[in-house]
Amino acid sequence: MVAHKCAQHNDELGRIAIASRNISKCQAIIDSVQAKGGLKQPGEIKAYALDAMDVEATKALIRETESQIVINVGSAFLNMSVLRACIDTGAAYLDTAIHEEPGKICETPPWYGNYEWKHLAECQEKGITAILGAGFDPGVANAYAALAQQEYFDKIESIDILDVNAGSHGKYFATNFDPQLTVILQPFHLYKNKDDKDHQMKDQGIEKGHLILFQELFETRPAILKYVIHAMQN
Repeated sequence: MVAHKCAQHNDELGRIAIASRNISKCQAIIDSVQAKGGLKQPGEIKAYALDAMDVEATKALIRETESQIVINVGSAFLNMSVLRACIDTGAAYLDTAIHEEPGKICETPPWYGNYEWKHLAECQEKGITAILGAGFDPGVANAYAALAQQEYFDKIESIDILDVNAGSHGKYFATNFDPQLTVILQPFHLYKNKDDKDHQMKDQGIEKGHLILFQELFETRPAILKYVIHAMQN
């Protein structure tokens, strides 16, 4: 999806480079973009092989491609290595979720404070733009929570987010979440019996939701940290 959206705006974004350990997956994405006529205007979109855990290799690729914006949609384990490469090369950085250390999954809060915020001063000093949690939830969910707090309510006591994902595959975890990080390795964050009920959704019909702690929403919007925030997860 990210590649297709970037292709639709390549008149502004310019050349597009897609990198992964498996270059054939990158090429498959490029083939899909081209098959759908996804590029807004004729332009370059190329695939590269990269182990993004390797900071020096990532820096070298950023310099080779002359990338000014790096959108990290890989595993959460990559966040710090890719962010470091961006800071060292001057590229802007975007990701979609909190960082997870491979050997320290399910660390205690503050999640962003454990890693991301430690680089705030350096980013400010070097003029590096780093946008964290820019996916859907976190991302769109945070934006709507902030909009509600800033524009529509004098006081907020709790915010519930109903996440259904427009599909069901018969599994215990939601369709757009990594089950390792969301459920299997974080059972203590899931409150299945606390609010296990059906919800009438506008487009999806009747779906079941479960309360689950949504850590990113606590930390990417400091203005609403004082409120009790839960997320609804099917």
